[in-house]
Amino acid sequence: MRRWICADDVLRPDTGRAASDEGAIIWRPAEDVAMDGADGLGAAASQLPCARISYCDELADAMVGILVVADAASEADGRGTLRAAFRLDAHALEIAGDDQTARLLDQIAAERQLVTCPADALCQLVAVAVRDHPSALQRQRERLEGAEERILDGRSVNRRRLIAARRRALALGSIYADLSEAAEALAHASAGIVPEASAARFARLSRALDRLERTLDELQGYSLELASLYQEGIDVRQNSVMQWLTVVATIFMPLTFITSWYGMNFDNMVLIGEPWGYAAAGALCIAIAVAEVAWFHRRGWLHFGHRDHLGRHGARRDRR
Repeated sequence: MRRWICADDVLRPDTGRAASDEGAIIWRPAEDVAMDGADGLGAAASQLPCARISYCDELADAMVGILVVADAASEADGRGTLRAAFRLDAHALEIAGDDQTARLLDQIAAERQLVTCPADALCQLVAVAVRDHPSALQRQRERLEGAEERILDGRSVNRRRLIAARRRALALGSIYADLSEAAEALAHASAGIVPEASAARFARLSRALDRLERTLDELQGYSLELASLYQEGIDVRQNSVMQWLTVVATIFMPLTFITSWYGMNFDNMVLIGEPWGYAAAGALCIAIAVAEVAWFHRRGWLHFGHRDHLGRHGARRDRR
């Protein structure tokens, strides 16, 4: 077990082991709390091993819930880097979690962030856990923009990474939404549990989490567009190959007819007995092939517009 106290509007480690829990933040390993199961904290702590969502419930004299915060830069599927159960009342904050929770509390104390009461400590705990998420989401956007450039240039991209990014965005979006709801519940908690100033901080935290969720929704839509654009590029290349095959087959079709016709070997066929017949048949085949190529070119059937097609999509995106 570890303890911190609120003193001089900052969080300080309680090295003196004060007898009173007034204004204290108490951290214990989740398995220890789950064994005693007191005051609703034990029930919440027992859910931590499989917890994927955050929530907050109001009891008669306390707020009890679970916090789950994932690493925005992780390749994981949303399992939280911060997973903690808490019980907040007017006098103290009890937290059950892993060592990461204690390290975050130490970080809050080391940075001397504003903590006037246990409710502020809980608010700062969530804020510090998601502090790096905006920059991580910006890096994710830059990676998606790089993938878009490769697609528009006709180069291949790793589709597994696109799918993984979409799944990660889906998991993070759910985490942000649940955290925002929990922060909103704490903002509207009884004044006897959460002071008015702390409630305002929870309200600001809820709005910040909503902004992260909206940013993530945009990234998810962006990744869907990229997947669609990549598949469209594959379809265009396949259509280009089929178009080439069709043009080649069409050019050789009349030539095949001519060779088949003269392959019948009937007497008195035109050009059969003439010494210049072979040269004339060859010239006719060449003339037909050249005429077909010229006709196809005039009709635009020899222009395979894979890059132009993708470029128009890129132009539309630039205009947005």
